[in-house]
Amino acid sequence: MAKSRDGQSNAGRLRQLMGSIPLAWRLFLDDRVSAAVKAIPLVGFVYLLWPIDLLPDLVPVLGQLDDIAVLLLAFNWFIQACPSEVVEEIRGGDDADAISARYTIIDEGERPKS
Repeated sequence: MAKSRDGQSNAGRLRQLMGSIPLAWRLFLDDRVSAAVKAIPLVGFVYLLWPIDLLPDLVPVLGQLDDIAVLLLAFNWFIQACPSEVVEEIRGGDDADAISARYTIIDEGERPKS
């Protein structure tokens, strides 16, 4: 498997970029991020819809991969362009969305009455 200069595999890098999409969405909805920075992912989507591509979609697999690559790079660039304190605040709040539940352990002798 190919490795980048920092030793991370390309699959790991792709997984990391795909995992950053929810973060990018939260940043896009945040009022503290400027409209100019919010234009970055929009440009990625425009490229996706634009009829002219770097690699035509007629080329099997590669035609679709350039679209995905441009979109993921736009998300990555967007996250890097956002204010770091906002990114860290939202990144730290990822666990806040987790579902929490309270469990009660019932001993054998303490069956609920039905």
